[in-house]
Amino acid sequence: MSKNISDQFANPLFNNIQQNTFLKEYWQQKSYVFRDALTENVNDIVRVVDGNELAGLACEEEVESRIIFGHGRTEEWRCEQGVFNENRFASLPDENWTLLVQGLDQWFEEVRELFHYFDFLPQWRLEDIMASYAPKGGGVGPHFDYYDVFLIQVSGSREWKLGQQCDEQSELQNNDQVKLLQDFLTEETHDLIAGDILYVPAGKAHWGTANTDDCITFSVGFRAPSEKELVTQLLENIIEKCADNLRYQDPVSDSGHHPAKMTDAAYKQVNQLLQQLTQEKLQQAAQQSFGELVTEPRYFLSDDCMEELSEQDFHFQVNQITKKSSVIPIFIPVSTRLAFSAAGLFVNGECYVVSELFAESVCDGEIAAENMSESEKLVLITLLELGDVSLLK
Repeated sequence: MSKNISDQFANPLFNNIQQNTFLKEYWQQKSYVFRDALTENVNDIVRVVDGNELAGLACEEEVESRIIFGHGRTEEWRCEQGVFNENRFASLPDENWTLLVQGLDQWFEEVRELFHYFDFLPQWRLEDIMASYAPKGGGVGPHFDYYDVFLIQVSGSREWKLGQQCDEQSELQNNDQVKLLQDFLTEETHDLIAGDILYVPAGKAHWGTANTDDCITFSVGFRAPSEKELVTQLLENIIEKCADNLRYQDPVSDSGHHPAKMTDAAYKQVNQLLQQLTQEKLQQAAQQSFGELVTEPRYFLSDDCMEELSEQDFHFQVNQITKKSSVIPIFIPVSTRLAFSAAGLFVNGECYVVSELFAESVCDGEIAAENMSESEKLVLITLLELGDVSLLK
């Protein structure tokens, strides 16, 4: 049974709109403002994650961060990439800049818990939570994203202008530091205060500006592989499945032509060779490629966090647990991305061919020992060795 948390509590996002209504009328179609949805939660978060904490993270080597400077339509926008030092923050102006810190969910349990409010959507689509801290006037300029995003106002107030629908043909400013729209046509404006959430579908132009100091906004982004990424991964998987020694052969009779000409008969032989790649093989490779892409980790677990145990050690531990219980409980680190389908189990960009029942149980964190085959036990041990999961004792 799936442990979808949205089935277990009343999601405050849907106090003023039905979940089905949002999914049918707004999701990936048009923007929506969830008013006063997470007020209690953000009050708890801001006690843990304030401007000083975000600045401290931006000084760490393993944290992706940047500061964007700019305000208004005519001012030149620029970007500084982290890692920063304390002196840089002491020298910042009083307004019109924004600090962005990626992957905040990797560092704070209180932030990570916000993912639960979006369990009504596929979990494998969730990317990360980015924090934006700004004094008055700060923002990142007029832009659009190729993915859906929920913008949670954590503290202070921010004005959001929403504009036209954009795509790869939309003209950008001549700025190699920040990708900003050349034209922005304001269609609606919303002021968000702590606890409000703005949903912006992919491609929708938006422009946020801090109305107050100590303005913190969290961006919950959704992973969306591009056509280029999917085809690249697909080709890599197809190449792995191709035979090394299944080669082109000349037609039985193909004489009488210029020696440099590649004839129709030669191309026919090529087509016969390519017919080994059946529609079924293509479909299987596509499913594998998609699963690998959406679970590919953006942030990696430090080796210091991994248990220094051998394969034999993990074998012993798994066997000991199965002797005592019919269920093997596992812990899934925040850095681990999981998904499953009929094609198998996908963990941090790798595909494991297992039963759908086993794959689902891994994602749920409870594996039924009696239903686990020997090959699936080996998969579990591999995941333990890699540090993708750990045993709960």
